[in-house]
Amino acid sequence: MSFLSHLTELLFPTPQICPLCNTKQDKLMICASCLEKLEKIKKDLSQCSRCGTFGRIGSFCDNCRDWPPYMAKNFAAVPYIDEYKELLHKFKFNKQGWLAPVLVELLLKEIPPAKFDLVLPVPLHIVRFRERGFNQSVLLAQPLACGLKVTYSDTILQRKLNTPHQTGLNRKDRRLNLEGAFQVARINLVKDKNILIVDDVLTTGATLLECAKALRNAGAGTIYCTTWAAGVV
Repeated sequence: MSFLSHLTELLFPTPQICPLCNTKQDKLMICASCLEKLEKIKKDLSQCSRCGTFGRIGSFCDNCRDWPPYMAKNFAAVPYIDEYKELLHKFKFNKQGWLAPVLVELLLKEIPPAKFDLVLPVPLHIVRFRERGFNQSVLLAQPLACGLKVTYSDTILQRKLNTPHQTGLNRKDRRLNLEGAFQVARINLVKDKNILIVDDVLTTGATLLECAKALRNAGAGTIYCTTWAAGVV
């Protein structure tokens, strides 16, 4: 830990709680009771084995049946409901970046090792970044790449268009809204590479699809994705 990180931790200590139920723990961690509850919820809901959408059974669903063959799979840790949705909102909108390690801890349980050559976060446009002050996908992707022991970069995949927010748009309009929004800055670094794209939540998958298309057009191999949460249908 750097001196600055150590000083920050002394001045603003990370809460030693379970962030889902707020019970006191030895460190910041999701407690055994909440993990058991999550496993039961996931089992009861079921999950698409390709895109990770909850409430679906089988190898594909309405969300991913038209995904191109190079878009292999999305790994999702939790359903986008209740306390999991609330926790993600705290992380994303309330600037509680200290939650990243526990979110990543769950993701690492979902992702098989040794499948990827690169880990890339979904990029924010510079205007959106200045508004928010951080990119939540970067906060997830950096420690995730470290945990997977895979090369990480947040400069290869770039967002060139500042598109309107996706909220309120249907599946078709979400895809149209993002068309051409991303570009690859260094094509030589993605050619024939298997890539894991990291984002916070999958709803229709439009953002991940557009990122994957840009990477594939630049010569990438198989594209995988991971999102901490996925929608429930």
